[in-house]
Amino acid sequence: MKRKILLLIVLFSVLFINGFEAAGYQAGLGKIAETFALTDTNKGLIVFLQLGASFISPLLFGPLVDKRSKKAFLIAFSLLEILACAFLSFGQSFPLFAIGISLFGFASGTAQYLVFAALADLFPVSGAKKVALATTFYSLGAVIAPLLMGLFLNQGVPWRWLFMSVGVVLCLQTIAFLFFAFTPFEEKPVSLESETVQGNTDWLGVFLLCAAMFAYVGYENGFAFFITSFLQDTLQSSQPYLALSLFWLAMIPSRALCGVFAAKGRQILLIASFGALACSLGVALSRNDIVSIVLAFPLGFFAGAIFPSCLSRSLSFAGKKQAMVTGFISASAGFGGAVMSFSLGALSDQVGLARSLALLSIVLGLLCVFALILYFKKDKKAPL
Repeated sequence: MKRKILLLIVLFSVLFINGFEAAGYQAGLGKIAETFALTDTNKGLIVFLQLGASFISPLLFGPLVDKRSKKAFLIAFSLLEILACAFLSFGQSFPLFAIGISLFGFASGTAQYLVFAALADLFPVSGAKKVALATTFYSLGAVIAPLLMGLFLNQGVPWRWLFMSVGVVLCLQTIAFLFFAFTPFEEKPVSLESETVQGNTDWLGVFLLCAAMFAYVGYENGFAFFITSFLQDTLQSSQPYLALSLFWLAMIPSRALCGVFAAKGRQILLIASFGALACSLGVALSRNDIVSIVLAFPLGFFAGAIFPSCLSRSLSFAGKKQAMVTGFISASAGFGGAVMSFSLGALSDQVGLARSLALLSIVLGLLCVFALILYFKKDKKAPL
């Protein structure tokens, strides 16, 4: 029991520190842009570098992970993240920063889906609930980081503190992984074992989930990376970092509830998609910073349910290729985030951030279409 709890803490901490880095980086993007004299288009470009790299690694290594040690891969990619943090913490030129952010995206994209695949292996009965719980730790890290970034920047602390802190935590995680064996903590029932072994991968279901994650993460990253600039530059808000923290804060109870009601993933995905679309339009069309900040909370609550719902549905489509399928979904998510963030950055230079955020809601409209199709598609087995 003690070994199980400790290993869960270490695995969940991987998601926590990746959420911490992602949201801290989002909140500090304005200061980073000042350091390197970047336009909105260039800000979108550096977001593209991180997220673009994050979708390449799952495609390259997803098929291998099902046949190799997930522990070894986690250690290897943690070391790569540490190297990336060194570039980001101490590199003084933009090319070095670009190399560092690309390396971090490449490594973190794989580390996250490795955690999901490892949880499915370690807990073959309650894996869906553990995966949903793990995503709450990503949100927790994402809540804390913008608040600390705003506090430290106001005190004159350089933005590089973020990557130094992340590097230290990654070193501790890597050491911790050396002391654990990744052996299952649950015994799969004979009936479930037989069904999983004999069942083939449902590639249509996987494709639909990939499309949904492309749209969702594309929207999430576009919103998260530019909402602070929108509030600060367009609405002249005095608390631009608050919206981002509220957005991520709302995801914690949302994703925790997804763990409790994991068997209702189909219904949750549909409701969450339409709820997020309504809130997104409210944020983008409002010309009052208080209204936009307040709406960020229900937007985060609805949006937070989409990721774990897709992951829990994937357990019923993957068959014996859990890591490969999770890798494809993660790759689609990273690709969506990269494309939308870069597009939004370029678009905002032409039509402004307000109109760009409104147009970004179209992506959530596509997500609603995929959620409807997935709602009527039956699972091979209900996720547990």
